[in-house]
Amino acid sequence: MRYVMGLDGSKAALYDADTGRLDLMPYGGEAGEWTFRALFSRNNIGFPDIELCVAGVPGGRHGALRGFGAPVSFYDEAYLSVFAGSSGGAGVCSLGGSCVAGTDLFGTFVKIGGLGELTGDFGDDKTLVRKAVGLVYSQLFRGTPYTALTANFFRWLDITDPDEFIPLITELSDQAAERLLTLLFETAAEGDAAALGLLEEAGRISAGGIAGAVSRLSFPPGEPLEIIFAGQIFVNSLCDAAKRTAEAVLLQTYRSPVFRKLDVPPVAGALVRALCEAGIPEQRGNVLRHFRSGVIAIPS
Repeated sequence: MRYVMGLDGSKAALYDADTGRLDLMPYGGEAGEWTFRALFSRNNIGFPDIELCVAGVPGGRHGALRGFGAPVSFYDEAYLSVFAGSSGGAGVCSLGGSCVAGTDLFGTFVKIGGLGELTGDFGDDKTLVRKAVGLVYSQLFRGTPYTALTANFFRWLDITDPDEFIPLITELSDQAAERLLTLLFETAAEGDAAALGLLEEAGRISAGGIAGAVSRLSFPPGEPLEIIFAGQIFVNSLCDAAKRTAEAVLLQTYRSPVFRKLDVPPVAGALVRALCEAGIPEQRGNVLRHFRSGVIAIPS
């Protein structure tokens, strides 16, 4: 049996290249060692059976996996989406507006952004919620133009008094913040200029990051440039204003780029990269089909 593994920040994937069997388990934090033991136990294998593991870790740091009992290749987790979303492992991916990651077939890796406001990132979920809250606040207290975000946020918070807005907003849970993000997309889809403006600005900034990454990579002349979009801002079905804006900007610069949406989790990228490094890239399609099927464990 030829086993390879892939890890991202939340999942561990095990693939048997001989039988085509995929197994997937939650992974992360202090549960890491337990995950490996449980995953190996239910597949009747051990560390010596793993030909190669590819791990995507924040910033490429691998301290948490020191002593892992099998060969490991470490990558910044941002690159996993490029491995998973491109047809041949090379391309550029905008990850929900939080950063842009790219790699070419010559082994060059480029990451743009990823440090929040420090690097001018814009389209990540937390920043979008803060920007949307700022739009409402400015309408209430600075006299800026009307935005339907105000009425939609007030309706969801069940308030009518502007002075109640900030005290409630600052105490919201992560789950509530997700609801505000959904309201932002819904309001944009209704045609609200301010909400649309936020998403369009995120798209323009993302396009700039993509162009910056491409300028530092080498792609063969005549070959299509693969650009992958990941994260809610680009794959949200309610409003695709950010993606449309980014594509429109990029089409002014590049001839016939290929735009793709990432439709598998990052751990799939770790696994297909492991297959490539193990010399069996032909299994890539089978692995991606398993992930797209939504099945956690595939019987042999």
